Amino acid sequence: MKFEIDFSPLPDYVLIKTEGKVSVEDIENLFKTLVSSPKWKPGTAQLYDHRKSILKDYPSEDMRTMVNIVKRNSKQLGSGPCALVVKGQLGFGLARMYQMLGGNGIHVKIGIFHTVEEAAEWLKKR
Repeated sequence: MKFEIDFSPLPDYVLIKTEGKVSVEDIENLFKTLVSSPKWKPGTAQLYDHRKSILKDYPSEDMRTMVNIVKRNSKQLGSGPCALVVKGQLGFGLARMYQMLGGNGIHVKIGIFHTVEEAAEWLKKR
């Protein structure tokens, strides 16, 4: 998976765009890169645009591992709101699974959207 972290929308949020096939290792790399950036501040709102990602029906073990990666980075992430932009029913279902497996305990609020504009507007109101 390729990803791009864009800090230009600050102070409203940081925009993370992903593209391609997503693996557990990719998620690990994304969060290490994000929290180690000198521009990152814990508690910053995050907008993840996963519309160009190739999502598959991950086994529940992979989903738990991905949530645990986020949990391991939770102190550096802070508890800012998180907006997930996905396409299709599978993307929506995986985002909901993330919420149920512990995402709600990491972020103060999680929103799932189909457009970046909707997600950005939601984050600006937080």
